[in-house]
Amino acid sequence: MKYIYWFLKAGIFYSFYFPAQYLFNFYGWWPVVAGMLVWLTIDGKLNKKLDKIKERELF
Repeated sequence: MKYIYWFLKAGIFYSFYFPAQYLFNFYGWWPVVAGMLVWLTIDGKLNKKLDKIKERELF
């Protein structure tokens, strides 16, 4: 189960790469910063779920 979240995190990260590159080329760095904030929010939520899974596997 924990591997699903790792693949999900990697997929979300790489899915932001090309749109961020496009937005940076045409609109500057503000959309990229907004995308990074979205990524950090999603990553934080996934890390909480991953920690719960790790706790369950330890006991």
